[in-house]
Amino acid sequence: NNSRTNSVSVNNTYVAWCWKAGGSSNTFNVNGKGYATAAAAGLDNGTISLTGASVNTESGFSIVTYAGTDTGSSQTIPHGLNEPPQFWMWKRLTGTANWVAYTTSIDGGSDYLLLNSVTTASSGVSPWSTLPTSSVVTTGTNNDDTCNAGDNYVMYAWHSVPGYSKIGTYTGNGSSDGTFVYTGFRPSWVMTKTINGNTSNWNIYDHKRNPHNITNRTLYANLNNAESAESASGNQMDLLSNGFKMRGNNQDTNGDGSVYIYMAFAEQP
Repeated sequence: NNSRTNSVSVNNTYVAWCWKAGGSSNTFNVNGKGYATAAAAGLDNGTISLTGASVNTESGFSIVTYAGTDTGSSQTIPHGLNEPPQFWMWKRLTGTANWVAYTTSIDGGSDYLLLNSVTTASSGVSPWSTLPTSSVVTTGTNNDDTCNAGDNYVMYAWHSVPGYSKIGTYTGNGSSDGTFVYTGFRPSWVMTKTINGNTSNWNIYDHKRNPHNITNRTLYANLNNAESAESASGNQMDLLSNGFKMRGNNQDTNGDGSVYIYMAFAEQP
């Protein structure tokens, strides 16, 4: 009966979005197979030892947990995927901290944003500026948000998978006949965020709350606001058979000349 997930109050409704990586009774899970240790799962190739993992290389998604350290100035964390992630984010589990997100989809470098903030993207500083490899991502040491000694962390990582997911950028045109973004599949979930110019929210859309176009029921990753049914001039989009098209001129999603990062996912094939 918690108000965040299961309140019995009249008219309280909820949405949940779930990414299936893999799971069993074991601590380390890769493609549905469980392992007792990180080494047995092939996840011991970083300088930081993982405390748990759930990895699906077919869907390009992984979750790993680890303990922070103050040993050395640069540490690496195994992500378990077969290619470098395009979007990854950290969250400290023990204490208050930011959701720190990094992406290589903007300009090929390592740029960061905060999932809990409207701030635009910035170039990563060393050692976070080190590009991820097909096996590890690099993080700092004794940093509250990503790797502080005595704290525990979770990291989520994604890369695009043809026909299932796409991570990239688009440029807004400030028109209700907005920018079309080709994904190669029908998106069931889309998140957007401006990376330059004016600040904006992290806008989330899905085809469960809007089974038919226009898709205008917006939720915000950085806010605790209720769902917003956007007007024609607001944050609207069409979810199409091969991508999505912006249908509003709001700065959050389609400002003229503004550049946006997006993550789009299809339903499980």
